[in-house]
Amino acid sequence: MKHPITLLFLTLFLTSCISVKFKSLKSLEKGRLIAFPKSYRGHYVSKDNDTLIINESTLNMGYDSLEGKYLIDTLKRGSYEIAKFNKYLIICKKDDKYWDFIPVVKKGNEIKVYYLDPEEFSDKKFPMVQDSDKKNELFFNELNKITKTEKIFKERENLDFYLIDPSESELEILLSNGFFSPLDTLRRIGSP
Repeated sequence: MKHPITLLFLTLFLTSCISVKFKSLKSLEKGRLIAFPKSYRGHYVSKDNDTLIINESTLNMGYDSLEGKYLIDTLKRGSYEIAKFNKYLIICKKDDKYWDFIPVVKKGNEIKVYYLDPEEFSDKKFPMVQDSDKKNELFFNELNKITKTEKIFKERENLDFYLIDPSESELEILLSNGFFSPLDTLRRIGSP
């Protein structure tokens, strides 16, 4: 195994210097679920041969050799939740007081995982811009056109992440207008 599948779900935002966090789950209220839908349950494998097992209320993301243990998350109100939103199942993981949204789509025997990466969005939308500060500002302006966006700093001048709290319609625009990029596709190899 090159690296555990948890890199997809827990550290995918490390690929970008600046991430996007969600203030609340208000845009997902109507679609919140207490268990993974039966159609999503099963054993999956990535192109790197990492495994993911989805049961009724758990995600088993494989063995993490750095941690020396299997990485298993259980649905818990208030820290780890899922919601159905249009064609997406959105996995929501609370980090301190804000949320990461990881949309996934099931098509046949595959699950496609998406993420919101300011750098990737800017690279696609503004390919001629090379300056990272300029790209960050352009991304902020584009995101702020859709939903009110705050800049959160970890130190006085170091931007840590953008904070948003989109409505349902604003989240739909983010999902359909290229803000979320494909991260990986996992193929189903069996039932749980």
